Amino acid sequence: MAFQDFDLITERRKSEKRQQLKKRILIGVVSTVVLAGLIGCAFFVATSKGAFGGSNTKEESSQTSKGNKQQHIAHSERIVKLVCTSADYKEKCEGPLNKAIEADPKLQHPKDLLKVYIKVVEDEVNKAFDKTNTFKFETEEEKGAFEDCKKLFGDAQDDLQTSIDQLTAIEFKKLSSKAPDLNSWLSAVISFQQTCIDGFPEGKTKTNLQKLFEDSKEFVSNSLAMVTQVSTFLSTVQTLARGRLLLSDNSPVASLDSEGIPAWIHAEERRVLKAADIRPTPNVTVAKDG
Repeated sequence: MAFQDFDLITERRKSEKRQQLKKRILIGVVSTVVLAGLIGCAFFVATSKGAFGGSNTKEESSQTSKGNKQQHIAHSERIVKLVCTSADYKEKCEGPLNKAIEADPKLQHPKDLLKVYIKVVEDEVNKAFDKTNTFKFETEEEKGAFEDCKKLFGDAQDDLQTSIDQLTAIEFKKLSSKAPDLNSWLSAVISFQQTCIDGFPEGKTKTNLQKLFEDSKEFVSNSLAMVTQVSTFLSTVQTLARGRLLLSDNSPVASLDSEGIPAWIHAEERRVLKAADIRPTPNVTVAKDG
């Protein structure tokens, strides 16, 4: 074979190698483009899922939050009904408390609600007395009666403030022991109002004063019923706790927690006791031997 033939073969092989190299480069480029496309698609899908997943998460979170809010509202309504059970004027009892809870959702404890309500009573008493400034007292007897009213309402304000201060300072489990004092102070507020009215001679002025003080007297009446209701409930629970201690030699000495609820009551029972159950005043006969 001539040397020229070797040259031709060598040249052909070089050409084939160049072609193969070009194919490899082309394949590499195409593969890179495809791979980049796949990565891009995967990223888009992941991002889309993340976005839609985020919406679902937000939606679920919103639904959970809504559910928790509804449960909170239902729980608050039960607490309000609990403390207003014995009130004669329920709309004037439940309305202000529901409004207070709406403004401050943390209000849940019966003692705190009672304190809030007495503040409402204080506002109503002040409002009623402030309106007496629009009255025209013609005779000396009416003017003298009005001066007495000023002193009586000052005493009423003092008793209301004392009630609020005591509710702030006292522990819930000791509320029953303070109930007589609270009842005394709140009853005095009604007496002060009535004494103010009685000091006026019969006539239009006295009739107008009776109408003016009607609402505030009803608010005070509700507060008295609330004190009795809450303290009776607490006394009943504490009586049950002491009875349980007598029945068990192994019962712990510290039977009540910080809220005055017996330690032996289970979680579900505690929830019911705290939120929805006001028990009637005990009416039992106990043998002399215990």
